[in-house]
Amino acid sequence: MNNQIKVKKKLAKEGLLPLHPLKSTPIISDKKVKFQLAIFIAIFSFALYINSIDSDYVLDDAAVIVQNSVVSKGLKGIPTLLQTENWYGYSEGIRGPMYRPASMVMFAIEWHFFPNNPHVSHFINVLLYSATCFLLFILLCNLFENKNLLLPFVCTLLYATHPIHTEVVDNIKSRDELLCFFFSIIATLFFLKYYSNKITSSLLFACLFYFLSLLSKESGITFLAVIPIIFFFFKEIDLKKIGIIVLSLVMVSSIYLLIRQSIIAAMPVVAQIQLIDNSLLGSENNSVRIATAFYILLQYFKLLIFPHPLSHDYSFAQISLQSLSSPPAIAAFLICIFLAIYAAMEMRKKTIVAFAIIFFFITVAPVSNIFLLIGSTMAERFMYTLSLAFCIVLALILLKVFKRNINHAPATGLKQFFSSNASVILITFLVAGLFSLKTLARNKDWKDNFTLFTHDIKTSDKSARAHYNLGATLIKDKYDKSITPEEKQSVLLQAQTELKKALAILPDYYDVNRELARNYFLNNEFEKAIIEADNYLKVDKSKADVYIIRGGGWFGLELFENAINDYQKAIELDPKNALAYKNLGRSYAYLNQYSKAIECFQKASEFNSADSENYLYIGRSYQFMGDSTQAKPFIEKAESLKNGIKKLKKRRALRGKQ
Repeated sequence: MNNQIKVKKKLAKEGLLPLHPLKSTPIISDKKVKFQLAIFIAIFSFALYINSIDSDYVLDDAAVIVQNSVVSKGLKGIPTLLQTENWYGYSEGIRGPMYRPASMVMFAIEWHFFPNNPHVSHFINVLLYSATCFLLFILLCNLFENKNLLLPFVCTLLYATHPIHTEVVDNIKSRDELLCFFFSIIATLFFLKYYSNKITSSLLFACLFYFLSLLSKESGITFLAVIPIIFFFFKEIDLKKIGIIVLSLVMVSSIYLLIRQSIIAAMPVVAQIQLIDNSLLGSENNSVRIATAFYILLQYFKLLIFPHPLSHDYSFAQISLQSLSSPPAIAAFLICIFLAIYAAMEMRKKTIVAFAIIFFFITVAPVSNIFLLIGSTMAERFMYTLSLAFCIVLALILLKVFKRNINHAPATGLKQFFSSNASVILITFLVAGLFSLKTLARNKDWKDNFTLFTHDIKTSDKSARAHYNLGATLIKDKYDKSITPEEKQSVLLQAQTELKKALAILPDYYDVNRELARNYFLNNEFEKAIIEADNYLKVDKSKADVYIIRGGGWFGLELFENAINDYQKAIELDPKNALAYKNLGRSYAYLNQYSKAIECFQKASEFNSADSENYLYIGRSYQFMGDSTQAKPFIEKAESLKNGIKKLKKRRALRGKQ
């Protein structure tokens, strides 16, 4: 009896039993401790991103949500979203081979109930991230079921806090990444459940969630390889069950690919990858492309280990092209070779490190630019899933450094779990704390376009798009908010500087010409505005706003016939463009063609009934025609609208002060 007590006390000191085994204290099961730790991780990851909920729409959020005519239909737009690619409803007419209806349908639902409310969408992103971290911990507990509970906890906490995930969580458009990994984890859990109980419903649910992961983003296809690899490493081999699972994965993948191909094939034009999107298109040959791709892998390794500085943009020419003799490219190649050889050697032993390495290679392959060129040079969002491999290895290193047994150690309660693993948990919280500080700070950078672009231009000074984004945003967001003429001109000069830097980096970046034309027009530099608009129209004649800008330049130079031609072209491209009709009417009025002017102003008021100037111009035109009776009601309506707008602004100003 005494010997038994001594043994139990010894086990208690090692954290394997309660300190007072003879007392009738109920022992908490591993299952309950796992659930409590999962809840802790979920709450912590949610709190980590709570300061992002107040942010605005940023980057491509406008294209996929605000300016997307299908999404803005709400629930009525869902059938169209299921049958078209992502950019179908975007007013700019971009077409790309991206079929990701899961996130688009969610955006339509959100718009239906909470129109033009980015905060609801940010909240859902944070909630999804929290749920993903919760499920990831549950999955890792399942995979490492015979290992110390400390391993999945440390790994998931590091994953939850890693700053590399800020782009995915803070950018609403990246809901596709969130959903893809979220559904992939659920699918894996159901496949594991089927493997253990052989219940058909588990297999069906697994297939359903795997299909949803594919509908979220194409990269979900990597789990076609990841899931069988999981069974190889962590489960006893049952060829029949594995065969059924692999066959199910292949069937679901085939169905998805057929659907996707039919959607893409129906597109009138598929946009080609541009140099501005992927610097590797500028490679002289395949050796330069491959060397640069490995150099980018080295940048991924660096950001996983030390996630600073971060940027939303790595497009042309932020990443410089590399040769095969480039030391960074050679270093990246040697690291990959070493990891591949190590994984191959350890594969028979089925070590966790080998699994992590293989997981990394599988998930990085589609975005590496090694096997095929994609629509981006490099992006932090590409590391969202593959960062799990890094967190697994880092967790293993921490356990080894602090000499914690990786094998199973029963957890009898949260207090016992934390106290018996105090040293490892302390250093984990230290690393997670540093990650968290960076994450919280980075969330603030994603508050709105101007804040993000102003901050990231310091990191991505070599990027033409970064300079273009800042220049265009200065014009769009800051010019109208400037009060004095001096402030307005200062904003325009800042924007010009950024746009010219973009052109210096990439002279053929014709979107910059479009914004420069707008800038010069606003600054009354009409001849320069016409030149820049001409430069843009040499490449793309499909944008109504460019004809309106050039028309404004002609109007400013009092060449009204030229202005009329451009405004008419704008109307041909966009028959409901109120501004084009309004400016066309003004041009006719200056040529004393008042009847035509009135027709144009009436059309403008039809498409924009809130613009008081349209009614004022109709009234003035009648006055110039000598018909004061006809003029009076229109002038009165213009005054009424103008006064109403003033009152509304006052009320908003008062609410703002309160």
